[in-house]
Amino acid sequence: YDALNGAANRVAHALSSVPDIDGARVALLLDHDAPMVAGILGVLKAGAAYVPLDPTHPRERLVQILQDSRATAMLTSTARLPLAAELVTHSVRMLEIDDILRRPMAPEYGLAASADHLAYLLYTSGSTGRPKGVAQNHRNVLHFIAAYTNNLHLGADDALTLLSSYSVDAAVMDIFGALLNGATLYPIDIREAGLHGLCDRLRGDGVTVYHSTPTLYRHVVKAFATRPAPPAIRLVVLGGEEVRGEDVEAYRERFGPDCLFVNGFGPTESTVSLQYFVDKRARGGWRSVPIGHPVERTAVSLLSRDGHPDQVYGEIAIRSPHVALGYWQRPDLTRAAFFPGPEGGRDSIYRTGDTGRLLPDGSVEFCGRKDSQVKIHGFRVELGEIEGALSQHPAVKDAAALVGEAADGEKRVVAYWVADGQPAPSTDALRAFLGQRLPGHMIPSAFARVDALPLTPSGKLDRRALPVPDPAHQEPAFTAPRDELERELTEIWQSLLGVERIGVRDNFFDLGGHSLLGIRMFAEIQSRWGVSLPLATLVKAPTIERLADVLRSDGNPAPCRPLVAIQPGGSRPPLFCVHGHSGEVLFYRDLSRRLGPDQPFFALQAQGLTGKPAQRTIEAMAADYLREICSVQPRGPYAIGGYCFGAIVAFEMARQLRARGEAVALLVLFLGRARTAPPAEWARLHLERLRPLGARGRLAYVLGGAYRNAAAATTSWLWRLAYALWGRRARPSSRLLRNVPRMNLQAARRYVPGRYEGGMTVFVSGDLDPDRDLAGMTAQEVDVVRVPGDRDSMLREPFVQVLAQRLDACLERARQEK
Repeated sequence: YDALNGAANRVAHALSSVPDIDGARVALLLDHDAPMVAGILGVLKAGAAYVPLDPTHPRERLVQILQDSRATAMLTSTARLPLAAELVTHSVRMLEIDDILRRPMAPEYGLAASADHLAYLLYTSGSTGRPKGVAQNHRNVLHFIAAYTNNLHLGADDALTLLSSYSVDAAVMDIFGALLNGATLYPIDIREAGLHGLCDRLRGDGVTVYHSTPTLYRHVVKAFATRPAPPAIRLVVLGGEEVRGEDVEAYRERFGPDCLFVNGFGPTESTVSLQYFVDKRARGGWRSVPIGHPVERTAVSLLSRDGHPDQVYGEIAIRSPHVALGYWQRPDLTRAAFFPGPEGGRDSIYRTGDTGRLLPDGSVEFCGRKDSQVKIHGFRVELGEIEGALSQHPAVKDAAALVGEAADGEKRVVAYWVADGQPAPSTDALRAFLGQRLPGHMIPSAFARVDALPLTPSGKLDRRALPVPDPAHQEPAFTAPRDELERELTEIWQSLLGVERIGVRDNFFDLGGHSLLGIRMFAEIQSRWGVSLPLATLVKAPTIERLADVLRSDGNPAPCRPLVAIQPGGSRPPLFCVHGHSGEVLFYRDLSRRLGPDQPFFALQAQGLTGKPAQRTIEAMAADYLREICSVQPRGPYAIGGYCFGAIVAFEMARQLRARGEAVALLVLFLGRARTAPPAEWARLHLERLRPLGARGRLAYVLGGAYRNAAAATTSWLWRLAYALWGRRARPSSRLLRNVPRMNLQAARRYVPGRYEGGMTVFVSGDLDPDRDLAGMTAQEVDVVRVPGDRDSMLREPFVQVLAQRLDACLERARQEK
């Protein structure tokens, strides 16, 4: 605490040089880490209000917040300086927190701020497509934390998680709930730590109060299925979304006998409003867990459509002297949502837009939104903001968004759009377009083209008349299997994917398919029909209809090439990426989609998967793959990348290109350290890999593992690095496919890298030190880009979003330099 106070004093002293800092707004552009907390405290010490900017949100949204808040200063980190420079469009004083925290100890600093001083502006979705800032003062923050403290009995012995972005009000509860009680606060970035990293932290750090959205909680309790839950957790606190009865059942099964389950309700405008406590003795049986009873100095009413109190059902209205001050610089929106209390005094009434039902015990049950505002994974999403962004596409005349439930009960957004007479964009094109303008949690799960949007008699959008969304089936028509082959393929998919209703035009990946399931599917195809197909077949044949066409080709599918066109279209120079140690390339699909439809993306799968003998040396692989890419791009400059084992091949390809006199615009290596897993989880993973294999395949798998462990003792630095990096991949059933990883390992062991005269960019997850491992291999400095996730997840959703954004910037720089 002394060190944190010292850091906050340094920040406050630095801010004191900004003119008129008392009462000003200071934007924070910081990562989810301890300096972020010091930054918040330093701003408050200086008498200013903080405006958090989440660096993972799109640039356009951050610019809107920065301009609307009229911030006079921005506090950022060295790593975020380039982004900060892009955001600043008016006179804003820039301060670098890394530099500030290195300064000598500063004396105690603190202006005599009144309880009515503005504390923060938190921006939420706006119905017009423009974010709106919720203004809150010190008095109200202290009230929320007092209620949170008293009801949860927080004290200095507690350890609280900070999992929410500091740009949402849940973080206010965690940060000040810990610091105002002398407790321990653990900021954990789930994008960096990954799900299993989070579980390890919960146990290793002795967390006592777990707080997250229900969506994240469901993933956590599933991860604890193979391991006991952390015994120190005494409170599981959920909020931000509807809590279901199954969440309570998971709590009963996973957590200790003295642990309590807490469901909370409080929009950004009134952070802690209602709470509901459940212990192990509660009878349960809920579909939706009640949001509870009002906290101290808070009253709740249910209002009918005309605004009068209703004793049973209505819009939830919160009456308290501690609701938000209103919406920053938006008096029209403030007047529409905030009303003076009927008896005068300090009370105000905030109409939440949420509906509720009064239960016999006096608690309130949440019944959904009364307008187009929804909660997706704990984030408030205004459907109007999605509609406004989609309508900006040049080929979209009009747009609407609707929320429905997927088969697993999770909420999904479906976008409807009307074409503007131009060639219709693809779903991937629309998704990529929105990805540049909206945070990831606001991107619709499905897109449906309609001839016109339905309207009410008054000319307003009639959402009820839109087709009922079905996120599992994005095609407008369901096509059942038409012959025996399609029926058998459908049975295989149903068994693997756990989906009952599958049409022959449904996409394997849209239904939840991935590389491991693809391997098991092709193993079953080989067993039934004796046809061996490479995994990359799913790129061109991701539906039952197309896959059946491949199998109908007299059992002799068209010859496979190493070059796989994952995204062949686009106007930019292509990117070529080499397979990992298993030889397959489907894991690049998410990255290609995130780079957008204008970025051609080609992957190189191993020769051994194409029906030809696998190459036995890195040099020969590189030469083969260069012949392949020259068929698409005869001359440089080239952009080449590789993942783990593929990074070695890509490095050699770049060397050979330079030796030929060709230019390499960008050499990209994707490296990540494997996370460690407990024995029970490793056992589950091995069983999953062994399941599709025959007796011989299982024997080869076990012997192969022994071979790898013995080989890891080699003194070759590259061999050691390869074994530290290469991912867990399931073994396919055919002997040829099983040999590819083994031959790749042997090739890497024999490879002696020469010096590369160009530069390279290394995307690293985890705590790898590429500067040490790659020292002396290149004539130029290695550009290291840290990304979230681990070796297994860095190229998958949701972590790939960050990697794709940073890779796209590298590609653009390379193109400009060309």
